[in-house]
Amino acid sequence: PVAGEQQALPPGQKFSRTIEMFVPEGHDSVRDVLKVIATNEPINPAVFPQGGIRGAPPAQTGALQDPLTRFLSDVVHGVRAAKPVSTGAWTTRQQLLRVSREDVRMTGFSIYPVQADATGDIRQVLGASRSICAEGGENADCDRLLRLSKDGRVLHLIPRASARAADEPVSVGRAFDEAYEIQDQTGALRVEPNLEITVPGTTNDQGIDKRDVGGDDGHDELATSDDQWSLKQIRAAAAWAKIRGAHGVSEGKEGSGVYVAHPDTGYREHPEIWQDVGGVRPLDVDKGWNFYEGNDNPKDPLLTGAKLDNPGHGTGSSSVIVSPPGCQLAGADSCVNGVGRGARLIPLRVHRSVSQLNTSKLAQAIQAVADGEIDGDPQLISIAMGGPPSLGLWRAVESAAEQGILVVAAAGNYVRTVVWPARFDATIAAAASNVRCGHWKHSSRGPRVDISAPGESVWRAGLNDDHDYINGMSKGTTYATGNTAGAAALWLAYHKNDPALAALRDRGRLTEAFRSALNASSWRPSAVGADNPPGTHCAGTVWDSGYGSGIIDADALLDVPLETPTAGRAIESTVSEIPLFSSLYPPGSDPELIRQDYLAVFGVTNQDRLKDLAPFETEILYHYTVNDSVRAAMDGLSGVRRAMPRANVIRDSLQRQDLSSRLREALGQ
Repeated sequence: PVAGEQQALPPGQKFSRTIEMFVPEGHDSVRDVLKVIATNEPINPAVFPQGGIRGAPPAQTGALQDPLTRFLSDVVHGVRAAKPVSTGAWTTRQQLLRVSREDVRMTGFSIYPVQADATGDIRQVLGASRSICAEGGENADCDRLLRLSKDGRVLHLIPRASARAADEPVSVGRAFDEAYEIQDQTGALRVEPNLEITVPGTTNDQGIDKRDVGGDDGHDELATSDDQWSLKQIRAAAAWAKIRGAHGVSEGKEGSGVYVAHPDTGYREHPEIWQDVGGVRPLDVDKGWNFYEGNDNPKDPLLTGAKLDNPGHGTGSSSVIVSPPGCQLAGADSCVNGVGRGARLIPLRVHRSVSQLNTSKLAQAIQAVADGEIDGDPQLISIAMGGPPSLGLWRAVESAAEQGILVVAAAGNYVRTVVWPARFDATIAAAASNVRCGHWKHSSRGPRVDISAPGESVWRAGLNDDHDYINGMSKGTTYATGNTAGAAALWLAYHKNDPALAALRDRGRLTEAFRSALNASSWRPSAVGADNPPGTHCAGTVWDSGYGSGIIDADALLDVPLETPTAGRAIESTVSEIPLFSSLYPPGSDPELIRQDYLAVFGVTNQDRLKDLAPFETEILYHYTVNDSVRAAMDGLSGVRRAMPRANVIRDSLQRQDLSSRLREALGQ
């Protein structure tokens, strides 16, 4: 708006104004200041000249001698006050804003009714203000309401096609405001916007981030010369031999009987995952599904239109899990060998491309596996990416754990914090190691990481720029996840006849048992070469516990005895009202501390306020995930009680983001 524009506001009325902002070319974001002055009398417009914000006051204002105009002249043209200044007749307030380039799309809303099977009631309430499609009328110009969980506790509201363009960027704050309005209207426990965001640190076909990552554009010569290095580091060959001896299966069939659900970008017919071996193809595409576009074709379209697109990500991550022995790609100089060979993988397409994360589609796929809606009843889910949390994502992995389904997830790349769903108790979080048994420098780390596995310069099935099939190396916790999921498939196959495995699954304790077995069997690099797995090239790395208990040992993992559970599943340190915020804390943290810290962010101590403030956790953790300053402020919450000044830092960092008006008000803005 024009500086100095004045609006008369009747008593008791509200005034709103949409302010169009832009970010100059060459910048991802800029800071700006919004100042509002309210008075009982019109203000002399001479104090609001056009021009630079911090320029000297114009000559004509020198004659303005009343205190208000002198103050305004000083503040508008000089260093601005950070706090409101008021008198009996006028007041001023300013807000420091960060204006960022919008790179977020919204595909609808997730609604969580208070009671199960409330779809009809929600449909009726929404129908009072929206045109809701009738059952089977999804092709009409109306808003669709879909039931996405078997118990009806998760619904998706998808706006009509004419409501907004599919690729239209959105204000995150406005999206959450609309979600809170739907929550008020329906009386739902919570409503979240389904946001599709750009994933930071995506790698291209050569394993290089398409943005600058400090010249990290090569591969270690030890990895280049040995396409088996990752298998040696986790002692896969010894594990295969142990399974063959125990179950009499043939070479390459060690993971037989295990189905792996794989939510990703889909699949391509790369020979390393497509070639029949003994009449069985590693991929079972007939059981797959495309959750992103709502059809039965999970094939990856190999999109390349966006800056960070990485076509074939689902193919590469699949190959690390199930590629058969030897080279399937004709003419290849190096081979790709999956850890869980013999297992079969079900591709589930949940993303436009690896550069775009749609948490709601990922949650939908996990929930479908947990609800038994994917043929083959997968016992294992491998998730090679992550992002911000949502209640739907938390519920989905909790449902999977309760059904005895293992979920292995990537800790994250480049973002310096463990992402979701890997950060939840109900998943196994994998960080990345390298050929020298050290830590990949761009792997996420933290107390939520369970294990490390080869992730830097791992051989995998890929595609070149012309979309020709190749075998090459890549980097990321994607491949650490694949190696861990492959070992999990071997673990399930080895114990398939053990009654304790069935008991663990029935009691929802399988994830706990697998995590315990990983901790008991993992190894850490030693300066003494003989203490490390044969064929490895360890340099005596000093292990950082932020990367988990150690590097996975698939052979020793099988030797850890299963214990028959005596009780149901134990949920560690999760506050039921704020499960997303709880995941910021190390396992075993005091739930009461978590509640107190959450309330302190809002500057309150009354426990009765938790129910009303809990729905804001999704919005807060969205900004935690995508914004460095918010993350830096909140990472102090690590199990040690923080004084109110720390909460003030968190509050201030949040208030500089694109927040909903509801959250801004709750934070005391």
